[in-house]
Amino acid sequence: MGLIQRRVTNDTSAPPSLYGAAGVEPTVPAAKGWDNRVDVAIVGGGITGLWTAYNLATNGASVAVLESHEVGHGASGRAFGQLVPYLKHSHEKIIADLGEERGTRLSAAVAVAPAEVAAFIERYQIACAATRTGILIGARTKAGSAQLEATAAALRGAPAKMFYGSAAADLVGSDFYPAVLLDPRGFHLDPLAYARGLARAAAAHGALIHPVTRVDRIAPRGSEWDIICGTRQLTAEKVIIATNAYSGPLWPDLARSVVPFLVHGAVTEPLPEGVLADILPQGQPLTDTRRLYSGVRKFGGRLHVSIDGASFVPGRADAARMVQRRLRELYPRLPAPHVENSWSGWIALTTDQYPHIHRLAEGVWSAVGCNGRGLAAASLLGRDLAALARGAGDNATVFPVRPLRPLPLHDAAALVVATVVSTKRWLDRIDATTR
Repeated sequence: MGLIQRRVTNDTSAPPSLYGAAGVEPTVPAAKGWDNRVDVAIVGGGITGLWTAYNLATNGASVAVLESHEVGHGASGRAFGQLVPYLKHSHEKIIADLGEERGTRLSAAVAVAPAEVAAFIERYQIACAATRTGILIGARTKAGSAQLEATAAALRGAPAKMFYGSAAADLVGSDFYPAVLLDPRGFHLDPLAYARGLARAAAAHGALIHPVTRVDRIAPRGSEWDIICGTRQLTAEKVIIATNAYSGPLWPDLARSVVPFLVHGAVTEPLPEGVLADILPQGQPLTDTRRLYSGVRKFGGRLHVSIDGASFVPGRADAARMVQRRLRELYPRLPAPHVENSWSGWIALTTDQYPHIHRLAEGVWSAVGCNGRGLAAASLLGRDLAALARGAGDNATVFPVRPLRPLPLHDAAALVVATVVSTKRWLDRIDATTR
């Protein structure tokens, strides 16, 4: 196991204390029983694994979800909380890469994923602070504005709209962006509470949720699989590995097929209502066209800011300085607020920036590499994985099933990513001073 993978495995950090706080979904209790045999064992209690469990359980399969920590402990419970109707690539590139039929199907599924998640939250009354006011994407430069205009034009009838000048400033509460795209299809929420609610819904249909249950080994037993968890063991016909960046030594080639990458977030102290009223006054979360993370939203009476930090060292971000820099450029009249909490979490990057579904062995599948878009895309991945576990062919999935290709010299690949990130950071700083 390489250096970066060891850092992921040894990371003892936790989701932010503000997520999953009082008034939202409580911690998911462990299933009362332990079945020694199930149809499908799912390793990983994040959003992808839980959506897989839900889709299987509602179709009558016996399912066990095995999570080494609490539900949502990994990237699912540390995300910025924004559900967006896009992947990293444009519709045109998706078509070029995957072909007309598959590409169109994928783009259409991603576009409606936030609405489907919102309907699910409503159906199961998941208390996750879901705020359905749309999402904002700002453009500082002419190139960024052209990029957003191209995005809006490609949406083909979707109710997204460009705003300029004072109209853009009214949405943001700042004149920092000359142009802003408002896409009402997206929304934001408490991602840890959402994961807990999803686990509750899956359990209501019979899925067995086993938090604090580490899987040590997966071993073949004829046409089935043994899943060894310390002194306990279960046998399953099918196995889903939904551990994403946290895959570690469980299936080494899977862990080496992606580059784990740290994202960092922070929240301010509670701010007066009068101060918050003038910031993002309609309640949308804000990102922009810069190359690295730039999110700002109002959450829990605070400002939540995605910040820059070390790519591969947990906790190595100067949260106070980064939050103040971001808020100073957006809201220069705002007194520098105290940063109450900061955190980091590992996401999985793929070389082509698409999520990947892999058949790892007969009866074993995995999905990895949401590249920072997992809150919406995970629902589609879970549906695809459930379909494969039920015997569907590869053509039935939204995301294509791809051969597993471990990256040679995995730590060297991480260094390449670090170099690319440094370049993007430099270019973003240039753009921030350009009008």
